[in-house]
Amino acid sequence: MQLALSFTESSFCEFPLPQRLPRPRLKRAPRKTNTAVDIEQLYFDLLAIPDSEVDTYVWTDADIDRVREYMLHHALGVLLDRRNSLASRQEHWAWVMDEEDFGPFSFKTLAYFAGVDSELLREGLVRTLTKHQVLEQLSV
Repeated sequence: MQLALSFTESSFCEFPLPQRLPRPRLKRAPRKTNTAVDIEQLYFDLLAIPDSEVDTYVWTDADIDRVREYMLHHALGVLLDRRNSLASRQEHWAWVMDEEDFGPFSFKTLAYFAGVDSELLREGLVRTLTKHQVLEQLSV
């Protein structure tokens, strides 16, 4: 009991306690910026490698499916994110609305392999972009 009373006395703390402990400052390594000369040197290094040393990558069906899924998600993310440039969003919107393209990486093909009807996905995009007042900017 006396111990508890001694903690409540004002004479126990002779100096003011800080409200919060100071956080240690971390030193970060400076980020190296590549100059144009550095980038040109990297290109020359790539050109200097003989073709016999360059391994060719064998694409599997699973790899292609991952690329298709990534491309579709990336395009939808670009359309919905206002931080992307207007030109980039307009380019992706033109790709989504293209009716004549039936290539291996067209919007219709990617939607088909994602298991989604491309027309329903377009309608949903139009509703979402209209709701967020982005569609007016994208119409070219």
